[in-house]
Amino acid sequence: MKIELSMMIALLSGSILLSGAEWELSEMRVKAASEKHAFAAQELQKHLELAAGKKLSGSGKYLLLVGKAPEKFSLQPGESRWIVKGDTIWFFGDDNRRNGTLFAVYGFLENKLGIRWIRPGDEYIYAPRRQCVTIGENESYRRIPPYLWTGVRSGYWSLRRNNFAPPELRLTEKEAEAGHRDILNFKLRMRHEQLTLFRYGHAFIRWSGRFEKSHPEYFGLSPYGTRGVPGVPGKTWKLCLSNPAVIDQIIADWKKGGKKKYLNVSPNDGTPGFCHCPDCLKLDVRLPGENFYSHLTDRYLNFWNRILDQALKINPEVMLVTYVYSYYRYPPRREVIKYPDHMICGLVPSLLEDSGMLFEAWRKAGMKYCFLRPNDLCWSVAIPRGAERRIYEKFKQVKQFKIIGTDYDGSPGNRAIDLEVYTVSRMIAFPELPFETIVNEYYSAFGAAAPVVREFYEHRRKLGEADLRRKAKQLSETKKLMLDDSEIEVDSDEDLCKTLVEERRILDKADGLKLDPFAAKLFSDLKLMADHAVLTARFMAEGDLKVQGKPSKLEEAAAELLRFRIRHKKDYPQNWSSLFGRKEYAYWLLTDYYQKNVAKTAVDVKDPAAGWRSSFDQPSTDGWKRRDGMLKITNQEASFDRFSLEIKPCEKRQIVIWRPHVPVTPGAEYQLSFDVKTAGPQQGVILRVVRNNKTFKMLKNAAEPGYWKRAETTLKIPPDTKELTFYLLAESSSSARWVDNIQFIRK
Repeated sequence: MKIELSMMIALLSGSILLSGAEWELSEMRVKAASEKHAFAAQELQKHLELAAGKKLSGSGKYLLLVGKAPEKFSLQPGESRWIVKGDTIWFFGDDNRRNGTLFAVYGFLENKLGIRWIRPGDEYIYAPRRQCVTIGENESYRRIPPYLWTGVRSGYWSLRRNNFAPPELRLTEKEAEAGHRDILNFKLRMRHEQLTLFRYGHAFIRWSGRFEKSHPEYFGLSPYGTRGVPGVPGKTWKLCLSNPAVIDQIIADWKKGGKKKYLNVSPNDGTPGFCHCPDCLKLDVRLPGENFYSHLTDRYLNFWNRILDQALKINPEVMLVTYVYSYYRYPPRREVIKYPDHMICGLVPSLLEDSGMLFEAWRKAGMKYCFLRPNDLCWSVAIPRGAERRIYEKFKQVKQFKIIGTDYDGSPGNRAIDLEVYTVSRMIAFPELPFETIVNEYYSAFGAAAPVVREFYEHRRKLGEADLRRKAKQLSETKKLMLDDSEIEVDSDEDLCKTLVEERRILDKADGLKLDPFAAKLFSDLKLMADHAVLTARFMAEGDLKVQGKPSKLEEAAAELLRFRIRHKKDYPQNWSSLFGRKEYAYWLLTDYYQKNVAKTAVDVKDPAAGWRSSFDQPSTDGWKRRDGMLKITNQEASFDRFSLEIKPCEKRQIVIWRPHVPVTPGAEYQLSFDVKTAGPQQGVILRVVRNNKTFKMLKNAAEPGYWKRAETTLKIPPDTKELTFYLLAESSSSARWVDNIQFIRK
């Protein structure tokens, strides 16, 4: 089935003013034409009263009729319109499972009253005060959405990571519901909507539950030589793409579901689980020296083509939908899109990549229909990045490829990226807007402080863009792999702390300015964001010093940061619990406060004595001490994710790496295991466990060439033992070995 191009073309969004008269807001009355338009009428009434600064009487001379057209119109999908006839404004649009009338209301509020929605929440509606508005005789407005669907995601107020935070900062269900509702309303106000309804996303997350026992051959062969990956959630397992039975099962499920037009085959998320079987490896086109994960595109494109070979025989209108993501986002080297009219590609470019080059390469491979599905807003750190212009320019690169939609992962809510969220939300709904227009809209809401706010953001943007260029260059030079933007790290060091303090001082230039209440609230929030960034950076910098064994004031920095967050929980809307995962989590585990007050009450939160897993995927030595002459971190071999430790050939047994002072719980049992792969037969590696300066356990892993091998054992900790030291020993060998996924977990 062809996708109508007319649905992708954005018409000019504006009103035609023929001759004007001043209408007093106090003389306006709002009426919903039907019950289904009640929300649109309520939104119009609310915003008019905000602009007027008072309640409307409901008996004015001017009627604003919501949900009815003055005559019959033929509407485009998603179209929104309002028309002036005498003393009446008629608001209407395509409301067939869409929001045409509601969006007509927002178009009126934005274009005629200058209202803006700065961030989620009614308290952030920017409504300049006015008594009158100029309305032209027979004035009209028309807007057709630029894409089949437009949006950012809305999961920020999830309770998923709630248990990581201290009890005082955990979300209640009521707070989560309110925050989520605010985001949904914000998206509507920014004109985000999906015109064509179909499912896409990780398509096979339930297959492990269905087929793990009955059809293990459906799943990727792991580096261990088994189907699936031990210790990894089944929702991340990948399929064996070379197995014809996998396609047969996909087709059978699709037929059972009604042979619908859209067939979602997006691979599951995450790194572990890609198939290592010989037949799948034959589908790859990998250059000499490349990592297994460097290029998995050809195997997937071959797989998608073979699915369509069968699906088109059953339903000639079928459209295959898939992510082009992760290690299969790179352009194919051998395969081409066999059925361009029947494949929709959701490309997920990295913030550090050239999106234009990526889309052009896929176009040359046959891509005809595509949507933009970046992770640009996946940022969970309370430090601003200044990436809004980079995000805008990457979108500008892509929109020339006639994308049919946008879906930005990440979500409004993290106050450190408020301007990035505003930029994305405006540009994807109104792609004709220049970057400067968008950011000037944002700055203007700060009233007299707007010039200072501009200076603050431009300073942050200049440094943030330089930092992103540096990180992109590092990735290119080292040929390291990055799954998505959530892996972009913030540099938690003294230089960043100093820079953030300097930027905070820029805001002091607005001291003494007279601001209206709305601008004063916005500016107060901005100062809190900047203060919070300074405290967060200081906390992480002190955490790094502690990790390095240097003098550290981590406890003091943690206490100050917590006091700030608890003090401002009510007056600064933010899902505070979301900040304690990802980047911050490792630092909180190092603090005494967290261990005493949080770890014991947080489900699934591991205290240091509960164990750890070292998979060396940062890549780093993961807290281990190393001998540089003995090993390196390599991306050529890995049992679990992307990186491992490479042990060089040696003439005699040597200590390769060690981890001292590991806390344990006396009397508890622990599971100890590690993975080894060798280039030669019986190349032994030993994990030696020491307590009280004496050997407690020797665990040997003598793998054969081929698959990775796991060695494991159980340790019961004697009552008089509070810590252990681990040594990784390499036996003499003339060939290399690789070690990965060292685990020491309390049972």
